[in-house]
Amino acid sequence: MLFRKKQKRALFGGDIPPDCAYCQHNSGKAGQVLCSLRGHMADGKCRQYRYDPLLREPRPAPTLHKEQFSEEDFKL
Repeated sequence: MLFRKKQKRALFGGDIPPDCAYCQHNSGKAGQVLCSLRGHMADGKCRQYRYDPLLREPRPAPTLHKEQFSEEDFKL
């Protein structure tokens, strides 16, 4: 075993549930799911599902609760 195949790491972790909204075959506009292979997909995923990270929208950043902190907390 001189040469081993490099293991592929999943983009953004491996815990992304499959969804047609961010499939490579999705040709719909924002908010729509229109599969170029199967047509309108109302649920889940099909066997031709391929993950496309560019279609996925990131989660919004968590808000900072300003009431819990004072100016002294941020001074060095």
